[in-house]
Amino acid sequence: MFKIRKTEDKDIESLINLFRISFGKKITPSYWLWKYHNSPWGAVSYVVTYQKKLIAHYGGIKLKFQYKGDILWAYQFCDVMTHPDYRAKIFTKYPPIIQAGKRFYMEYKMDFAFGFPSERHAKLQSLALKGEGFKRICLFEKDINHKNNQTKCLKKYNNYSIEILSKLWQATSKYLCLSIVKDSKYLKWRYYEHPDNKYFIIPIKKGILKKICGICIVSTNEDVLNILDFFLYKKENFKIILSKIEKIAIKCGYSKIKIWLNPLEIFSTDLINFGYKITEHIPYSVRILNKNKDIQFYNKYCYRMGDYDAS
Repeated sequence: MFKIRKTEDKDIESLINLFRISFGKKITPSYWLWKYHNSPWGAVSYVVTYQKKLIAHYGGIKLKFQYKGDILWAYQFCDVMTHPDYRAKIFTKYPPIIQAGKRFYMEYKMDFAFGFPSERHAKLQSLALKGEGFKRICLFEKDINHKNNQTKCLKKYNNYSIEILSKLWQATSKYLCLSIVKDSKYLKWRYYEHPDNKYFIIPIKKGILKKICGICIVSTNEDVLNILDFFLYKKENFKIILSKIEKIAIKCGYSKIKIWLNPLEIFSTDLINFGYKITEHIPYSVRILNKNKDIQFYNKYCYRMGDYDAS
């Protein structure tokens, strides 16, 4: 018989191995602790064991959202995984991972839960855990034509004042409908304390006095420049950000720029005008628990690539 319980520190080594088997990626103990022990508003982590062997995991990171002037609390479900040897094994009517999910929703209060699951888990979330179905992220991407075939390193600005980032987030938030609250507490955890330290924080300046009009957080993957998030004082500054980032991409030899954006946001028009093409990307899904708030998640969620915990 399988058992479901809260994750303990002694499980971390087994979870890292399960993650590698399930997703084909290696993570470190510091990464696991960063996500589940150090997240700003807490996290949930369940394991499933069978004959004393750890066979599955269901996790969730608690996040603070703003929506129509209100604060909502959500959990981003993540690291939902079952060892391949046990995915087809019949235990009861519902697989252990689904029962772990049911316990998660029963024990923790939230307005909604969302995540970026595999298509398989997105369907399970919808069918067995009363989710709202799933859609796919809109990926905006632009090919960069340049003669520079050698990729240069970006300059790191990771010591840039977190207070300025937080202030810029406050200014940006008035253009967003449903978004994670990216205050200094969140930003410090998400980008400054991430154990991989793979992010670049780029200040965007304008005018003769070179005053900051925005900040862009990016990462790189071979010859691709990913815009994980951006903050600005005025929505008109988004065009300046796009122009500046393209110049940086050309200078450093990147051949493509990618950014996630809900096409219903006001910023999507600028991306299209700058020559970005839209393609469907990974799935994302939601379960609404607070029906009184009329949370139109798929239409209103202003997602960014940086919201995805694996970005």
